[in-house]
Amino acid sequence: MKYKILFVDYDNTITNTKGKVTDRTKTAIKNYINAGGKFIITTSRPYWMIKNHAEELNLDGDIICSQGASIINLKTDEYLNKLMLEKEDLQQIVKFSSKKTYYTIVASDYELVTDRTTPIFMSISKRIGFNFENQSYKTFFEDMQKIDPIQVLCRSITASGNFNFAKNFKSKFEDKYGIHICSNHLTAITNKEASKGKALKLYSQLNDVDLSQTAAFGDSIGDASMYEYAGLSVAMGNAHKKLKEGADLIIEHTDKDGLAKFIENLL
Repeated sequence: MKYKILFVDYDNTITNTKGKVTDRTKTAIKNYINAGGKFIITTSRPYWMIKNHAEELNLDGDIICSQGASIINLKTDEYLNKLMLEKEDLQQIVKFSSKKTYYTIVASDYELVTDRTTPIFMSISKRIGFNFENQSYKTFFEDMQKIDPIQVLCRSITASGNFNFAKNFKSKFEDKYGIHICSNHLTAITNKEASKGKALKLYSQLNDVDLSQTAAFGDSIGDASMYEYAGLSVAMGNAHKKLKEGADLIIEHTDKDGLAKFIENLL
């Protein structure tokens, strides 16, 4: 098999734009694994937000989550790698984000707290699978110290606001942290050593697979770091323009089963 490991973003890559995984995609993934390939979901979602989706796809191996900060085994919940934010750094990150963005989430792989639970926030949270007890701003700074911070998620109202936030954050903190634009409205802050690309490289080394035998798939700018290491970089037809510019290959839109068709041709 030409590509022994596929590193694949979840939202709008495995799923369609309605958040569903089609039967054709499920079958293609199953056939690829049965043929001996490793299919690794590589997502910005924290572990608890992606584990059940991986299990619904009958995956039982490893998963890369929290923007590459965590590599976790689905069977045992054990870490192959974990890159946390230092708790003493949280306050300055969150104080900056809370002033510049619509809301801020501090997330571990199992929990999260937020500084804002507006109706819009709750609607979005329900749609993408957040489950948590409401937190208030009054207790936010106290509550966030109770979890093991793997990433800080910062949501802006507009795409331009999101890009400006990421730019201003980098200007203020330089290279002290990892900065990942996950979507038009969401930026993640992680340990500076964390990225999907570095996780791809490490995982390939742990499995003794040459990088030339890997392929990476995504739709957002946050997936671009995988392109630095993957043997083949693939952008969905629905991907951000900048991601397409850096890809080796552009496949069909996720609503047209672009990933499934690629895997079928690969087999």
